[in-house]
Amino acid sequence: SNLTNEDIQKLSNDNKGLITLANLNRRTMMTTPAQSNFRVLAILVVRTRDGSIQFIRGANCEQGYIGGAICAERAAICQLRFLEGYSIQKVVVVTDSKDPLSPG
Repeated sequence: SNLTNEDIQKLSNDNKGLITLANLNRRTMMTTPAQSNFRVLAILVVRTRDGSIQFIRGANCEQGYIGGAICAERAAICQLRFLEGYSIQKVVVVTDSKDPLSPG
């Protein structure tokens, strides 16, 4: 995204802003998986060793059959391997559903 470091710092303390950002990303940047036709986006708010805040995104993916699918949270967590010394501050998950959902 085109967020500045200042924008990221402000949003990291604004839960409603984070949810709005996640929903905007879900609606405008993600294609719908072919099998479930249901988008899920996870954003991890991560503090790095130097104290900066980063947003790590992950989306649900379905390749060929539903048994080979990966959830958005896991997709985001897999990207953490590229960071050294981090702590997860928040996890934001948004879906195509109007109602709150639990994983399952």
